[in-house]
Amino acid sequence: MTDTYADSIIIFDGMSLVRQRVNNLLQDFNINVYEASYDVELFSLLFNDKLNISLIIMEVGSDVDKGFEILSKINEKKSEIPVFILTSNNKKEIFLRGIAEGASDYILKPFDDNYLLNKILSILNMKRKDIDIDKDKDNELQSDEEGTLNYA
Repeated sequence: MTDTYADSIIIFDGMSLVRQRVNNLLQDFNINVYEASYDVELFSLLFNDKLNISLIIMEVGSDVDKGFEILSKINEKKSEIPVFILTSNNKKEIFLRGIAEGASDYILKPFDDNYLLNKILSILNMKRKDIDIDKDKDNELQSDEEGTLNYA
């Protein structure tokens, strides 16, 4: 199934196997997947104005504090982009911290491919609906000073 929209996501994980797995999941959809294994790569992609990033999937690994520091920097600069935390850390306090730090979702490794795919497609569809609503607002009828109706 190929979608007519071209979305872009970043998968930020130190393990190439995980990045490739997510990439393979999305190969049948019109979704550009950019991979980053280091925070420098992540921010380089994130601040590239030519890329329209719709979602970030990031791993919070053994260095939890550094992971949340990166999440905080993302939210400071690009708070409109949802972030999924993908991690094997299932401690309640880490989950709560992730949500408090602004993560949109928290997905445990090992993950089910269909579960992750449905989460990704769901968030991208919600973002598209928001974009469509904004476009509809721009196209509403407006009156000019003569009282005739014109499209904005």
